[in-house]
Amino acid sequence: MINSHDITMISIILAIFLIITPYYCCSIPPEAKMTTVQIILYHGYPVQVFHAYTSDGYILDLHRIPFGKNGYSISRKYRPAIFLQHGLLGSSADWVENYPNESFGNYIKNDSFWKFSWDEMAKYDLDAMFDVVLKVTKQRSLYYVGFSQGTLIMFVKLSQDTNFASKIRKFFALAPVATVANVKGLFRLFATKIFPSAKLIQQFFGSRFFALNSKLTKTISMLICEISFFNPFCNDIIFQIAGPDNGQFNKSRLSVYIGGEGGTSVMNMIHWVQMINSGKLQAYDYESVKENQRHYGNDSPPIYDISSVNVPIYLYWSLNDWLANTIDIRKSLLSVLPNKSIRGGKVFKNYNHLDFIWGLRAANEIYRSIISIIHKERSQEIS
Repeated sequence: MINSHDITMISIILAIFLIITPYYCCSIPPEAKMTTVQIILYHGYPVQVFHAYTSDGYILDLHRIPFGKNGYSISRKYRPAIFLQHGLLGSSADWVENYPNESFGNYIKNDSFWKFSWDEMAKYDLDAMFDVVLKVTKQRSLYYVGFSQGTLIMFVKLSQDTNFASKIRKFFALAPVATVANVKGLFRLFATKIFPSAKLIQQFFGSRFFALNSKLTKTISMLICEISFFNPFCNDIIFQIAGPDNGQFNKSRLSVYIGGEGGTSVMNMIHWVQMINSGKLQAYDYESVKENQRHYGNDSPPIYDISSVNVPIYLYWSLNDWLANTIDIRKSLLSVLPNKSIRGGKVFKNYNHLDFIWGLRAANEIYRSIISIIHKERSQEIS
């Protein structure tokens, strides 16, 4: 049973976790209250919305920017399909929340709707979304850019479905994740001290939707952050989650970052907590022999083996990333993935986890590199 001291601690952690600083900022960017589609249109780009229907009964929205502000400046014949997959608690908005020169890019009450984790994303969602993208673009394969959880689900998908590799030209993995045994900061505190079990997580958050910008958690955060003692902590809390401040986080955009459409299921958050505590890359643990037997035919969930992943992979990671930790990357990716599959990438000294999608230097140091690799391959095919 959670006592009053635990409730106080949980409230503080939630307040910290929510990064409430935009409510104390002198001005809030207009995009803070916009959807992904509205943000894209606001900056003058065209956008299309497609729906992907998964075999397990979900409907996923896909947002496409078909061309630039100047229309069809590139021949349709030579335009490759590039798929951007967000991370945990994120959405497609993550790729367009920075300014254009810096970016790449309904609460359902039925409990059964929220019974999914990244297992289902890997098994069902990627298939459905790829089918739509390849059909619309009339391509046989695409370039995949994944961030954090977006890399995890692709590693797992490729380990379970070898035929899926034929749909991927290159896999660009930003802040790649396979195991998370060595995460640091508040996420580790959340998983190991505050909510180490599924029961505790469900007791506090319920069993449906988990988001950083819910009304309850925003209210708690505002109350806590009004106390002067906590103000500096609230202002810098994002770095207690993602890693040190490396001088490339645009704090004036914070309200846009956390005001988006992101979120996930409580079940998915439980899965991540399990991964931190077990140190393994494994399927969701139902914490019941009977349920594990029903789903997997074993008393415990299976461990995923990514040693046979066979697509060209480019890894972009940082020594300062507290979530995609260097130790985990070296143990679960660099020493496991086939050498022939790792084609390139870059190791940074000064990126935290979120700098890979929101960092001011990411466009010049990462995105342009990716586009250059794609252009080079395409030009060789054309010539």
